[in-house]
Amino acid sequence: MYRKIAIRASWIVDTHCQWKAHAAGDKESAFILGETVTSESDNLDGVFFNEKTDFDAQNVFVFGVEELTGSPALAIHCLDSAFEEIFDRPIPRLTEYSEEGLALWNDPKKRIQLIARVRGLLNKSDLPSKIELQAGARQCAGDFVRSCAQAEIAFAFLLNSTRKRDRTLLRRFEDNHPNLFKDTALIRDALFFGCSILSNDSHARTMAGLLGIPCSK
Repeated sequence: MYRKIAIRASWIVDTHCQWKAHAAGDKESAFILGETVTSESDNLDGVFFNEKTDFDAQNVFVFGVEELTGSPALAIHCLDSAFEEIFDRPIPRLTEYSEEGLALWNDPKKRIQLIARVRGLLNKSDLPSKIELQAGARQCAGDFVRSCAQAEIAFAFLLNSTRKRDRTLLRRFEDNHPNLFKDTALIRDALFFGCSILSNDSHARTMAGLLGIPCSK
């Protein structure tokens, strides 16, 4: 499935962009729903399976890390009728999940570990230059571990360059906010697929610019 996407022009899509309209108007390209869509949308059943979803185009994919056999694995699903048949009931809304259920894909303990790694990057004498960041980004396609590491560096760069004027981002970082690293996941997935980004978010667009990732609204 990865190769099927990689040979096409492809886009990682953010939560609030009009990805269904883009997918309907450009059936040759692939549109990938990553963590910002799957973990921020309250009504995921409606996002996936409403009347605007064109299963026949087979150009929309759902990507994420799943633990089906007790260990994490990367999973890519085509958003089609076969994917819908996986679910024998409507997908619960976010508000219907317990705290333990939410932690399965947004674990506060894992965010603490990531915060610690970002602090370590910030404590270094210097961060990579923009040229070095973009050179590293070009080596990430198909390598999820490298994509994670490069996205973390981009977030550290963003935090370091904006924390004096962006108090909201700094407060989220200090408070381990549930949505703290959603934009970083968007960047990670774009690096992994070697693709562009559809997003209106200023933080995502800033990190994409740092790494040389094409980004559109």
